[in-house]
Amino acid sequence: MKEWKFHALLLFTIFLLGGVVYSTSPYHIRLERLHLGKVVRTSDNIDYDAPTKVGFQDVWVKVNGKIYRFGNLLRGNWLLDEYFSKGETVLVALRGNEIEYVVSKKVLVVGLYALLFALTIIAVAGKKGFRVVLALVYTFTIIFLILYPLILRGWNPALLSLVTLFAISALTMGTVAGFNEKGLAATLGSFLGILSAGLLGLIGLELSGLNPGGFTEFSEMLFFSGHFLDMKALFIGTLIMSSSGAIMDVSIDIASGLYEVHKKAKITGEELFKSGMNIGRDIIGTMANTLILVYAGEMTAGILFFMAKNAPLAVILDYNFIAAEALLALSGSIALALTIPFTAFVCSKLYGVSLKGDKTLITFGN
Repeated sequence: MKEWKFHALLLFTIFLLGGVVYSTSPYHIRLERLHLGKVVRTSDNIDYDAPTKVGFQDVWVKVNGKIYRFGNLLRGNWLLDEYFSKGETVLVALRGNEIEYVVSKKVLVVGLYALLFALTIIAVAGKKGFRVVLALVYTFTIIFLILYPLILRGWNPALLSLVTLFAISALTMGTVAGFNEKGLAATLGSFLGILSAGLLGLIGLELSGLNPGGFTEFSEMLFFSGHFLDMKALFIGTLIMSSSGAIMDVSIDIASGLYEVHKKAKITGEELFKSGMNIGRDIIGTMANTLILVYAGEMTAGILFFMAKNAPLAVILDYNFIAAEALLALSGSIALALTIPFTAFVCSKLYGVSLKGDKTLITFGN
């Protein structure tokens, strides 16, 4: 019970801090009440000769027994357009007697999958699953209520990402692994790995002369909307965040394995380091694929396009967004490999000195 009281207090503190930052920021994601509706009629004025739907659509939606009409502009942009069909279930935001906006059922599907994700973790992991879900609550609260609003207010994205990811790492390791030497070792190891990812990304940017604003179309949209962010720092912050999950995974694997070894065998720090490196060598093969496959998956459509055009490899790699994705993936993967000796070294020093009779820094945790 003492542990959950601690988490309740910690969660309250984070929500309070996040609430202050979010409420005082001019930048928000609006949360409004949505009503379930159904499309009962559509009238299209569309250029059907175009490769994508371009034109205008009148849509009638039935919400709470009342029918509303709204206009839907189709720009021929698959990223932004939404085409509605008769009989389709939608979500509607109302302002008085007017429709403010309509979104499709994919919003419901995403929400359903988020709930299914949480329930699956709890069902598979049991009590530990509740800890994982709690750690995710910490993560989303810090990112959306603190990190993003502060970046938009002009804080340095790279430094802010580094600080917030260190906090997320500490909270995640403490919640899942326990507030003890194991959690501390995993936190320090992951922080060193995350820091190395950021430094590698910065060095790569300088060596390549890459325009850091070219890694996503949204960076250009942000810039021209009047938010003059430091694109280099934003690129590094993106790298830090995207690689931190896999880095934390490796760190806790090493820290947890060595924790159990030292509890039972009481081996020296030097032997612990060697054991950690042996454990790391066994997991590095699959973990090295983790970030590469994530980025390769994101770039599938782009790579297929260039292959269909028989483009030379050098030309493909010279495109800003391709080079940026490659730099993100490789910097993160190098940092992932470096996390193994980092964590093994931290464990060899921390366990060897402080783990006597399994004393812990806080009296609860695994």
